[in-house]
Amino acid sequence: MDCPTVQTRVLFHSVYNPSLLSPMSAKKFDLEKALSQLEKLVERLEQGDQSLETSLKAFEQGIELVRECQQTLAQAEQKIRVLTANNELDIDLDNINGNNSDD
Repeated sequence: MDCPTVQTRVLFHSVYNPSLLSPMSAKKFDLEKALSQLEKLVERLEQGDQSLETSLKAFEQGIELVRECQQTLAQAEQKIRVLTANNELDIDLDNINGNNSDD
């Protein structure tokens, strides 16, 4: 049996202790709530009736939410990879992400 790399060990342990991956993951992040907030920000920005300063603040909030969502999804994908590594499970993560190359 091959010896796991340090990266693999850290990722494996992060399944049980997510704060090992990132300080942001130590706090409770609600993906659905963040997506809802992001939708509301986009709606406000699309109306175009806000001042430039207010629009820029909303845009900054949106970028932060997008980054947190991406990080949360990346961590979830990595957990799946760790949990299914060296198993008989054959999960095609590209298809889960919508990257179906058969199109």
